[in-house]
Amino acid sequence: ESSESPEQLTTRAAEDREPDWQPLPTLNVVPASNEIYVGESLTVDLEVEDAVGLYGLQATCTVDPSILATQSGTFGSLLGPTPLTGANITDVGAGTWFGGASVQAGDPVFGNGTFATLTYQPLTSGTSNVDCDPLASNRDGFELPIVSVNSTVEVLDYGNIIGTATYQGRTNHAAIE
Repeated sequence: ESSESPEQLTTRAAEDREPDWQPLPTLNVVPASNEIYVGESLTVDLEVEDAVGLYGLQATCTVDPSILATQSGTFGSLLGPTPLTGANITDVGAGTWFGGASVQAGDPVFGNGTFATLTYQPLTSGTSNVDCDPLASNRDGFELPIVSVNSTVEVLDYGNIIGTATYQGRTNHAAIE
């Protein structure tokens, strides 16, 4: 027979059992950091990890419009081969992309996948974040928890060399033996 009180037994039983823990679903902007040159094209993927019962997802992604021009957004395969698209709006002046889609037919999403791929055009050197604010929902339209892990982009300028090249102090290499 135990000498512990019922309260002590209940507390110990709660401490001994496995927690009902699951990772929080995450919207990752991939890759997490980029270096790119002015004039090149930049793409980032919005990858969802650990989705549980996901039926709809929307995200507003923002960049510094003086450094990156938002070009387009294309939905990935996370919500099925033909998701029901609610919005796919690019605002170059504000530096935003707003996209929303849901499963058109079938079961909710459990697991990982690509929600969208965004394309940007670097305008000038500098650093900009790609910050996304997601909103997830289940089949009944109730909000699901989701967090965002954003990205940083460093835009570099091509360098120019100005001056005179010399070899051993000479600007004229004629008559070297």
